[in-house]
Amino acid sequence: MAGRLRAVVVGAGWAGEGHTRALQWCDVEVVAICGRQQDVVRAVADRLGVADASTDWRTAIERLRPDIVTLATPAVLRREVLAVAAAAGCHVLCEKPLALDAADAEASYQLVQAAGVKHAYAASQCYGPEVAWLAELVRDRAVGRLRALVGTFHGGRPGQGGLSPWSWMADWRSGGGRLNNGFPHDLAILSTVIGGTPLRAMGRVETSRRDLLVVPGLHDIRQMRTVARTLTPELAQHLERRPAEAEQGMAALLEFAGPDGPVPVTMSAGSGLPIPGDIDGWRLYADDGTLL
Repeated sequence: MAGRLRAVVVGAGWAGEGHTRALQWCDVEVVAICGRQQDVVRAVADRLGVADASTDWRTAIERLRPDIVTLATPAVLRREVLAVAAAAGCHVLCEKPLALDAADAEASYQLVQAAGVKHAYAASQCYGPEVAWLAELVRDRAVGRLRALVGTFHGGRPGQGGLSPWSWMADWRSGGGRLNNGFPHDLAILSTVIGGTPLRAMGRVETSRRDLLVVPGLHDIRQMRTVARTLTPELAQHLERRPAEAEQGMAALLEFAGPDGPVPVTMSAGSGLPIPGDIDGWRLYADDGTLL
């Protein structure tokens, strides 16, 4: 390709802003950001220096004919955008989860393959410097042969009196839940550090199905904690309630192919406090030491 690449970002929340800033850092011209609410997407576009703010992603893609389309929406909204982008010859970057189920993910993959466009999947945490360093230490056998990994991740406590705001993350039908949003990062990190692919997995999920509060104006996941601190029983009386049907926690036993044979992995994640004496994060156990 000759000249500067141009991109349209579909999604005006946290992920959309991240895509925009990353593209701009790589000297890609973001020519439009698309979102559901005109006032919101206009404010985001102005803040990020993007000229075009649209609530019609289809028209934006057809009118601007970008080189790249990035999908930063909940998973339930992606398949149609992906089809239009691929048909227009646009290369595609898709947020995780890639789709709502395996069949939809496979169909999306076949669609971009048939269109002959480049495509990427944004399980981006595996590219962090701390993960790259762990992978280097394992590869160089700094503490001997890798024998096992254990991961523990807790957090996401509710607001005052157990009150929390509702978002699409609480709805598995939209691609919410810990398996859809945190677990893809876990798998990518583990593959990078161990140097192999997953062989098998089993586990369980934790779903409390409690009601959450629909707070007007909440559109960005980064607002969740701030909003949670403002919720009171008095305010809750005037807000709609919706059930949280996506899982909040999970536990898994996995096995990854490693350079010296299978490597077992044990992990748990969810809200609440960790086991006394436990450490949040990854622990890598090897013949000659432990990496934390």
